[in-house]
Amino acid sequence: MVDLYDYLDERKDLMEDVKAIYRVSGIMQLEEMLSNIRDNPKVCLLVEENADGTLNLKDRKLRSGYHVFYVFVKASSIVNSAERVSCKKTAFAQGLQVINLLRNDAGDYGDPAYGLDDSRIDYGGIGPIGNGYFGYSFGFMIHDAFTN
Repeated sequence: MVDLYDYLDERKDLMEDVKAIYRVSGIMQLEEMLSNIRDNPKVCLLVEENADGTLNLKDRKLRSGYHVFYVFVKASSIVNSAERVSCKKTAFAQGLQVINLLRNDAGDYGDPAYGLDDSRIDYGGIGPIGNGYFGYSFGFMIHDAFTN
């Protein structure tokens, strides 16, 4: 089972705007973290600890884990509509860059993101949250076999 945080942390140098990646356990911790970040990075990537998924025990032993990450961009002014739209566009583009990294590493058995189901990537806009951050959540499934 892929650990999305470890995977992205190892590849953060491939993402030009991402300076730090954080692990969160849910939306409450996410808001608290964005409110308390000291150095206020322009782009934040937060990865939710995965706990949800499905098991297929009938046909084969297949675990499908639901993974979520968030991309946030800090707005200099939350009352400026153009600034909010710009932040969300940047966050969405950065999220697509992360998805493309996953897709590139999902081609062959043994690749770190093997089993990525790219037929459905869920996303949703979020913001303002924390100290003026706007962005998106991205959710997807990764299927992998398991043994008892």
